[in-house]
Amino acid sequence: MRNKEQGGMLIGIFIGLVFGVAIAAAVIWYVNKIPIPFVERESAARASTSDVPMNLPGKPGDAASDAANKTAAPPAGVANALPEVTSAAPEKRHYLQAGSFSNPIEADNLRATLAMQGIEANVRQVILQNKTYYRLMLGPYEKKADADQSSARLALLGIETLLVNQE
Repeated sequence: MRNKEQGGMLIGIFIGLVFGVAIAAAVIWYVNKIPIPFVERESAARASTSDVPMNLPGKPGDAASDAANKTAAPPAGVANALPEVTSAAPEKRHYLQAGSFSNPIEADNLRATLAMQGIEANVRQVILQNKTYYRLMLGPYEKKADADQSSARLALLGIETLLVNQE
């Protein structure tokens, strides 16, 4: 009698193990079937090895938001209130970098802190050696003296800056 009980218990353990393995296999299959988010973006980011800063999505200057702005037509009978931008404007080359962060939230927090002081800044995404950085940039400034004046104001707030000249 005792052997039959032990045999029944072994069969129960075996059946439990089979069901457990089957459930684990089903979970693994399901997880591998689901598409992984951001894979396409990451591979595209790795393909881009240029050192040219890119704007964050949804920010002014972003290709997607610029395209959306160009396709939006004003309501009928309403004149466009924005002046036409001409290419005759001189290139502005002086920028101040107030920080470079690996976390976009930290860059946005510093941008918000500066905005509370009345200082406008932009966050730019830069990919260098397969690493993404978020740089807080101020400017452009026409003259280096203007950039130096802003740098001195930021120094009073305890924020160090780096002068960046872009052509």
